[in-house]
Amino acid sequence: GEPAVDAHSEQDELDKLKAWWKTYGNSLIAGVVLGVAILVGGKYWTQHQNSQREEASALYEDMLTAARERKGDQLATLAGRLQKEYARTPYAGMGALLAARTHFDAGNAEAARQQLDWAVQNARHEPTVHVARLRLARLHAAGGRLDAALALIPAKDLGGFETEYHELKGDLLLAQGKHQEARLAYRQAIRQQRDLGPHRQVLRMKLADLGDST
Repeated sequence: GEPAVDAHSEQDELDKLKAWWKTYGNSLIAGVVLGVAILVGGKYWTQHQNSQREEASALYEDMLTAARERKGDQLATLAGRLQKEYARTPYAGMGALLAARTHFDAGNAEAARQQLDWAVQNARHEPTVHVARLRLARLHAAGGRLDAALALIPAKDLGGFETEYHELKGDLLLAQGKHQEARLAYRQAIRQQRDLGPHRQVLRMKLADLGDST
């Protein structure tokens, strides 16, 4: 016949299960709820990011239109919106570069500097950061702030802008009267150049002006 069920043993197992559930059950439920929240939240965040990019892209297109129509005030307002509301998108940094160029062309170097500084500090797109660094350094150099310009040249991780950074360094060192160091920087710029375009000749001319026919 069927084996006798040990009532005490069954009750013991039930008590153990109750004790286990009391200890871990709520945590398990919380874990499942959290997992679902993360899954749903992740999907929402992806949709949110896509929406943010689309909205930022539309604002940047409006900036391009304002730039073509020379509407500086409107362009500045749009750049401000991108930086305030869409800073996590690459369009904010691109907008800062466009605004800086527009301000500079209009003779407002300080406003251009502020836009470039924002891009250096906040842009999420690495090439945009490097372009902003190079332009901001040139702006500092034009104002005689050579040390500030040199400080913007990264010690490493030049992000594919090796030639541009080394040439900039050469120009700044030359302005400081450090001719030998400038020669070395120009030579490095030529070695790092990715193509044999016409700019190589410009670099060679800068070396020639320093008495170097390399």
